[in-house]
Amino acid sequence: MNMSLRVVAGPLKDKVFPLNKALTIGRQGDISIEDPTISSIHARIEKGPDGGWILLDNDSKNGIKLGETKVKSSPLKAGMVFHIGDHSFAVVAEPTKEAGTVVIPMPKVREAKATTKPTPAAAKKRQKYWYEALADFLKTNKDAFKDTTRPLTPLEPAVILEFVRGLQMNSKWVLGYGPRKLGPGTIDLPIWEPGAPEICFEIQPTAEGILFKTAHPDVVRLNNEPVDSRLLHVGDTISIHETLIEVDFTE
Repeated sequence: MNMSLRVVAGPLKDKVFPLNKALTIGRQGDISIEDPTISSIHARIEKGPDGGWILLDNDSKNGIKLGETKVKSSPLKAGMVFHIGDHSFAVVAEPTKEAGTVVIPMPKVREAKATTKPTPAAAKKRQKYWYEALADFLKTNKDAFKDTTRPLTPLEPAVILEFVRGLQMNSKWVLGYGPRKLGPGTIDLPIWEPGAPEICFEIQPTAEGILFKTAHPDVVRLNNEPVDSRLLHVGDTISIHETLIEVDFTE
């Protein structure tokens, strides 16, 4: 899939940068941004092991944000928006070309106030914001949703998972309740390792201790062994391809 970056907010607004090679972003990067809050090489975009593009923070001072969350790295997927300084970059796929100009319709993101108001005719033609589309979807499908309870139990002691290798290296999660699921298919505890199962593993409280469980022991290994389930101990490691997580507990 061909992808490009389109600047949707900031001084470089509407500039488009095709992702056909590795790129750097910063005051001295391939995508050059004159902003004192941005490092000389603030971020890098490189190919991942699966051939997809990965956004990497280059140990910058002010970081990269997805929404309001700072991230060290993230796979680039069509439709996502990330922020560096006052610039917002949208990831777009398969743009069309007309007379040599890249045409990529995108909603406005984090723009400054407009100096002129759009005409009523132009307002009617604009595309919906993502939250408007989501609101329409929820309104149409509200009868299909049902509230469900989810029993939660404190993890005593709390589990500390520290990423010591891989895309999320130097990240640390402290889990204070369970059960918890971790993997690319989760919202709060995503694992960005290319090729990882949607749910890599679960952390469950039991009377005997904190239990590790996985349905993919061939990929998700405990202490480099294919284990379906086992109680966790200090110093255990969980590996998922190139990602390595070290287990600890709070005192």
